[in-house]
Amino acid sequence: MKKLLCLYTCAQDQDHLVALENTELLRRVRSDPTFIVQEVHASDRVATAEYRNGCVVVPCRESYSHLSLKTFEMIRASLAHDYAFLLKLDVTIAGYEKKRQLKSAALLARLTPDAVLEALGDPRFFASAYNGLVSQRADRAGFESWMAAKGVPGDFNAVFPGGGPTPPYFLGKFYVLRRDFSEFIATHAEAMAREHVRHLGGSEDMMIGRLHEMWQGQSP
Repeated sequence: MKKLLCLYTCAQDQDHLVALENTELLRRVRSDPTFIVQEVHASDRVATAEYRNGCVVVPCRESYSHLSLKTFEMIRASLAHDYAFLLKLDVTIAGYEKKRQLKSAALLARLTPDAVLEALGDPRFFASAYNGLVSQRADRAGFESWMAAKGVPGDFNAVFPGGGPTPPYFLGKFYVLRRDFSEFIATHAEAMAREHVRHLGGSEDMMIGRLHEMWQGQSP
């Protein structure tokens, strides 16, 4: 079963990428022939996805508020590879538990390279079209608090007039998409990705949860 591991990164996260490469997770993955590994960057200077020495550069501004578009373009470009599952791994997961933040110690313990490695070793992890380490929903108050902390503008009510909650979604540090769901995203996600840029701070992980709910609604 081929798996495409996308190391989601940017120039500012180079130290995190180096730290991640020195983990047991990356050592195992890079020695496993069932994995394809590529870094994912973004640039508004390219018109289409470009492949450069184990990296893909997707056509999008490299900024926090545009991560929904970066993720859409990543998934669309990924279809050039032959894989059964796409694994999106944010390189900032390396050392994330040491960052000063409001998340509980119990939750942070579930967002580490070792937690990813444990998940990859469990066949049940690949039993569904969409999976990850931590699932949550958001409501207006919680999301507005997140936007304020990140310094990104938005209007939660423009997308969720009732104030939420949102569909469930897996936090963006790590999640897995089966090939057929990836194909659905590549076909249907562009307008939603732009909506998230306009109103939801570019929240790419929430976008994937919304798309999963849409995909389930269309599945027989």
